Amino acid sequence: MMKTSWLLSLVELALLAHKASCTNTPLLPYDPETTSDCADWFNNEHDKTCEWVRDYFKATPDEFSRWNPSVGLDCKPWYNWNSYCVITWTKVNATQTTTSTTITTSSPTSTAPTLGPSPTAWTNMGCYVEDPEMPLLDINFTPNGDPSLSVPKCWQNCYRRFYQYAGLQNGNQCWCGSYVGGEWAANQTDCNLPCTGNPSTFCGGPGLLQIYKAEENVPPATATGAASATTTTASDAKNDSGAVKNPDCGGLWANAYACVSVVGHTPGNPLPATTTTAGNSIATPTPIQPNMVGNCDLFYKVKSGDTCAIVASSNGITVQQITTWNPSVKSDCTALWLDYYICTSIVGHTPTTPGNGIQTPTPIQSGMTTSCKSFHFVTSGQTCQVITTRYGITQADFFKWNPAVKADCTGMWANAYVCVAVL
Repeated sequence: MMKTSWLLSLVELALLAHKASCTNTPLLPYDPETTSDCADWFNNEHDKTCEWVRDYFKATPDEFSRWNPSVGLDCKPWYNWNSYCVITWTKVNATQTTTSTTITTSSPTSTAPTLGPSPTAWTNMGCYVEDPEMPLLDINFTPNGDPSLSVPKCWQNCYRRFYQYAGLQNGNQCWCGSYVGGEWAANQTDCNLPCTGNPSTFCGGPGLLQIYKAEENVPPATATGAASATTTTASDAKNDSGAVKNPDCGGLWANAYACVSVVGHTPGNPLPATTTTAGNSIATPTPIQPNMVGNCDLFYKVKSGDTCAIVASSNGITVQQITTWNPSVKSDCTALWLDYYICTSIVGHTPTTPGNGIQTPTPIQSGMTTSCKSFHFVTSGQTCQVITTRYGITQADFFKWNPAVKADCTGMWANAYVCVAVL
């Protein structure tokens, strides 16, 4: 019974956190002496206490009182139905410097990396159905839409504000939160609206959020990588870390510590970076993702922000070819590893000439300009005027880029993409 009560209390706390109302500008009365450097405001419309707000937004008493001069270090006076500053741009920008945490034990002090402002690993949690009564994530930082939204931009926006989850919706909205609770969409491919800032990637869908979780800033663990980094042999690693028992180092855990040196051990010289040569006499760079095809003759090193669609477009290949030649990236391309090489051509393959580098979503109407760089998904009831006003373009340009919609807009299809910007 005690265990059940404890679990329920965690759920209640998570639901309470969902009710936090935070915006870029104050929506309720506020102290005019509040710092002009405020980045986010908490609108206290749910009877939250001062202590709760400070703790929730990780603000010290000194910081909170400095940002909100009307509130003392003792949290008095405090009013409901008022707006308070909960983080400043100075603090947001200061988080760009990666920090470390000191761990004290009976042995000499060491430092271990903590989550920094820009983690290299984000896990795709899937496409979720938005609940208007209880939002999946705490805060929508772009309620009016962001005309230049991209997936990495939303990640950075959330993480710099100390949120672990980022969600993208409608192609132009970025949500952030500390907890996710909701239902997956029945069709995971429905989160298919192109991002306004990078149409080759998707930013959720109508009433749907594509949600990502920030992970620890470490590369995928491999036995070779661990040994190379410290010039420790695989034999040493297995002897010093008893749980790593398999001859192929298969017992090595990701995100856990392994011993790489003991008292009296003298490390050797750093091991040089190596390449391997396959039977086709083509040197393979390292590191590569597992199970790459053996007849690869061209390699690509994955960089931050890459997706299979981006890599395929820039190399004149298809996403299906990437997943076929690199099965470990998975068929939905959710396991593309940063700073690892993948295969982008095999012996005998002739790539197509890349176009303008922009992947065109489907479906589209016939005759759309081939130089389009930004797309809009037309929903039922939308008019040409609504779309041109939203993107700040003329109707003449809109009709020129999308001739099939006709000059009187009677030919525009719902549930199809139209061009709203060109290269």
